[in-house]
Amino acid sequence: MKAKKLQCKKSDGDPQNISNENSHVAKDVVNKEETTEDEAKAGQLPEDIQQKSLLQNFEEQESDMLNQDLAETLQLDKQEVLEDDANFNSDKSIGKFSKIVNKLELSTNSLSYERFFPGRVLGNTFVAKNNSSELIKLAISFDNSKINNHYVADKLCEHYSCDSVNEMEDPYSKHMLQEVDTTKEVLDVWHLEDPYTKKLSQFVEFELEPNSEQEFIIVLKSPANNQQIMYAADVVLHQIENGFKDSVFCFGFLEQLKISIPKEMYNTKLNARIVKIVLQRKQKAQSIKLLLENKGDMSVITNFQSIELEENLQFCLPKNKLSLEPKSKALLEIKALYKPINQPRQQNAKPEVIHKLVVSKVKDCELKFSIVFEITIL
Repeated sequence: MKAKKLQCKKSDGDPQNISNENSHVAKDVVNKEETTEDEAKAGQLPEDIQQKSLLQNFEEQESDMLNQDLAETLQLDKQEVLEDDANFNSDKSIGKFSKIVNKLELSTNSLSYERFFPGRVLGNTFVAKNNSSELIKLAISFDNSKINNHYVADKLCEHYSCDSVNEMEDPYSKHMLQEVDTTKEVLDVWHLEDPYTKKLSQFVEFELEPNSEQEFIIVLKSPANNQQIMYAADVVLHQIENGFKDSVFCFGFLEQLKISIPKEMYNTKLNARIVKIVLQRKQKAQSIKLLLENKGDMSVITNFQSIELEENLQFCLPKNKLSLEPKSKALLEIKALYKPINQPRQQNAKPEVIHKLVVSKVKDCELKFSIVFEITIL
């Protein structure tokens, strides 16, 4: 507005003067605008522009810090790699890493005790060899923490070279139809012969000399319980110094003795099963034939012994042992000798009743089975 008034005022004067005056006004406007920009640069900006500037400065500082941290981290990682490489080369040069190699070699990874009757004491062996120039200290014990049906099935298939348990023979595969027993009583049947004392133990510490070998004897002592069960456990050889653990899987099948006598009858008075026989008083020597049946899966070889409780009746048993194949029958022939007492026989006297006991000793078995005879003399 000032410039306009000034122009009107000077219109009556010299045109040249008016032009000069307008030029000075324009210069004043330009100078005023430059002054405003300088003041803005000095910090007299609106709030949004100031905040944007501060944010930009913060981001630049944060980026510089991150770059610095990253550089330091990369430098540390590089230094650790170089140190590990130096340690590896140093350890390799002095042979430190050779300790992680298992120096123990076993002759087998499984021991089979096959099938057996109750009361058997069985043994089997394996050899441990030290392939190094250093002494190996061993702690040997028995463990069944891994034992279950799946683990046992894998070990049996490996031992018998088959793909599944179903391919095994029936006498063995039948044991897998029930849950494998892992109680302490089952584990306690396993023993190791101490190489130093020659006594049976369940834990032995042994030092295996460099470049030497040792045979270990594993003994299974089955209880005299007439039952069917599978015994399974691992013999664990723990190398004390380096922590290596090797194992040998041991297993065996306890079979139940199944001998039956079809003619047996239960006697409530004696609380026992008996075989009733009738003999004639006039016949001094008579033959008794008794049928025996083996219902088990293993052959039974046995001999019999008569317990003489009555002097007037004696049993003569065969000296040869009687053999019973699996799922088969055989006759036991007994010769009975009657010796009447020298006393007058009364008419209408009651028949004489005599009880006889015959005991059978089965080969390779601590169990015995007995036969009770109730003999009526007419």
